[in-house]
Amino acid sequence: MSPQALSAPRLALKRLAGSRLLLTSIFASIIIASTMAAAAPAYLQSIERLALDMAIEGLVRPQSNINAFAFRIPLTSDGLVQTERSLVDSIERHLSHIYDGHERFLVLEPYLAAFPSAPPRQPGTAAPRPSRANFRHLSNMEPRVDVLEGRMAGSAVVTGPRGPTVEAVISPTTAEMFGLQVGHVVTLAKRLDAGPAISARIVGVVQAVNPTEDYWKPHARLYLDPPPVQQPEPGLEIDYDPSRPPAPLFVTKEAMAEAVSSTYPGTMVDSLWFILVDRQRLKDWSSAEGLRRLNDFEVEISSAMPGLDMFTGITRVLNSYDRRSFFSRVPLLLLMVMTAAT
Repeated sequence: MSPQALSAPRLALKRLAGSRLLLTSIFASIIIASTMAAAAPAYLQSIERLALDMAIEGLVRPQSNINAFAFRIPLTSDGLVQTERSLVDSIERHLSHIYDGHERFLVLEPYLAAFPSAPPRQPGTAAPRPSRANFRHLSNMEPRVDVLEGRMAGSAVVTGPRGPTVEAVISPTTAEMFGLQVGHVVTLAKRLDAGPAISARIVGVVQAVNPTEDYWKPHARLYLDPPPVQQPEPGLEIDYDPSRPPAPLFVTKEAMAEAVSSTYPGTMVDSLWFILVDRQRLKDWSSAEGLRRLNDFEVEISSAMPGLDMFTGITRVLNSYDRRSFFSRVPLLLLMVMTAAT
């Protein structure tokens, strides 16, 4: 054989031709492994995005609401306006993209109450201990209720001998439990036998149009009807009947602030905000961005209203998703590495 026939290039070509099937499979495997390694991050991100969207889709109200509870804020017109403005400004800075409206629920501590069916007892008599009543206000309630009797309450406050008189509406359950009708007057005071008092004239009986709609979640009776009876702590001296819950009287926000602040200056009220979230727009955020924005909103609103508590099912879902995605990401990455190495 001539030296030319045994040259290196010709020998290499002959070897390649003889092993063309093996080499082709090796090169194809390299290309497939490289493609899988390059596509792994995009694949993982797509899977995680789909899992997050499914977790968000599973959120229903009230779990998808952002609930902010501010306890014992000043019950004055300026105080209510200022706290509302602080909340709205914080929403605009941090949650405007997912914001879908909000409602406000004001609840006042119960006062002793004299009802037409149970007038205040006279000093020195053995009459039963009085019941209680408290004022409430729920924003945008009028279009969500049917007026069974009378009309909705107005904001007018009339000055009487012992104090102001406001208009209030009640639920059928409250009317039956306390023997109330349209035109009756309920007297609320810290002391029924002396001192200033607030009179509430019942002008209407209302019930929810749809007691299970999103506005009333979980149910309208939680807002409209008397709460369950809570027994006082043992040994605590009380001057009311513990077997009966306080009667909820719904008044306007303006009437509540004017009547109570003028009768009992320095009164505090509990304010609850229910912030509605658009789930479809929430999907535009990553879990990290959603948690960051919720945390920034809570920090800012808490600085404006010390003692505020915030709760939302969104935080629970996002934190749970982050934990699950971390543990599911590790095996997939190891599999990709082993495939590429092989």
